[in-house]
Amino acid sequence: MTVVNAFTRRTAGSFPAEPFPFMVLALLTDGLGEGTVDVVISRPDTEENLYRRTASYRFTDPLATVQVTLRVRHFSFPEPGRYQVAVKIDNELIAHRNLQLVLEENES
Repeated sequence: MTVVNAFTRRTAGSFPAEPFPFMVLALLTDGLGEGTVDVVISRPDTEENLYRRTASYRFTDPLATVQVTLRVRHFSFPEPGRYQVAVKIDNELIAHRNLQLVLEENES
């Protein structure tokens, strides 16, 4: 697997930003049974959840690596600042990444 165009910082010409699709990828081990996987985008400063996508996964072997990929579509970041993208299984935080959204500066 090759991860292409991974980012932690994005610029936007205006806010709310135009939606841009992206994938959330997590490689998980040590699971057994059914689990509900959530991708949650929130603002750390307000702790407000702005987006949630849920999918069910089956973990059949704790030693196996399960690739979780969830596409984020039609989400618009409302303002510049820091956001957190979290992956949760059955409401337990498994992984997260911080994203910085910045207003694009016009060079005039």
